[in-house]
Amino acid sequence: EWNYHQTLVRKKISNVVSISADYTYEAGRDILRQAIRFKPPKGKPLDTILFENYEQLSPEVGYGFNIFGDKQFWKRLTIGGGFARIDRPLLNGDRFPQGNRLYMTSNLRISREFSVSTALIHGVGDLPAASTPRTRLDIILTYNILESLRRHKVL
Repeated sequence: EWNYHQTLVRKKISNVVSISADYTYEAGRDILRQAIRFKPPKGKPLDTILFENYEQLSPEVGYGFNIFGDKQFWKRLTIGGGFARIDRPLLNGDRFPQGNRLYMTSNLRISREFSVSTALIHGVGDLPAASTPRTRLDIILTYNILESLRRHKVL
């Protein structure tokens, strides 16, 4: 018995615009997701603008979205932020539980192998679950072993 399947299509329309859409069936729920990404030319206030949304079709109807933008500084630092509205618990990941969230992100590339990322997420308005923290800070240290293997010519 199948309880999960997903179909995804992506299309790069130009160097500036790309789109994607998917259909997901997960344990009796039918969900559509769509996204559009803009990569404005160099020199614009943002390097990336992303709008993504979902529509739950059954058994209950639902809708949510995320809008995000980022900008790279000094070739090693990227700062971003956005707003997410999630109307129900879904397979969204830990960062975006149900509710309205403003957030800021950063990524500092220390070397080819190491980077440090942060995500500050703050719930705005009434939050549906009392157990969900209003503010969350994630600090992530990343090590890319593939870069080390390439640098040492193992790969």
